Amino acid sequence: MWGLLFLSIALVAGVFSFYYSARSRKMTDENEKQVVRAKMNVSMGIMLMALATNLLGVNQTDSVRFVVGAVFGMLGAANLFLGMRNYRVFREKLEDVRK
Repeated sequence: MWGLLFLSIALVAGVFSFYYSARSRKMTDENEKQVVRAKMNVSMGIMLMALATNLLGVNQTDSVRFVVGAVFGMLGAANLFLGMRNYRVFREKLEDVRK
């Protein structure tokens, strides 16, 4: 039950990550591109953290699952934190440029 929930979250976040990645490549304005890339990082962080939770939440946790889950969790947390920070910084910068 929980595994299906976390896989669904990972799938939706992966789709958003792909969407924001493709969208950022088509943009010409550098500030808007950075805002969209920050959204992509947040989506990727959520995806990796959902996959890590799914891997670590299984009853049969062996050493390989634990290591892969821990690496995914750390990468996901870093992407989530840095994406949120970059979104805040570049969104303010974009609003200043538009004024």
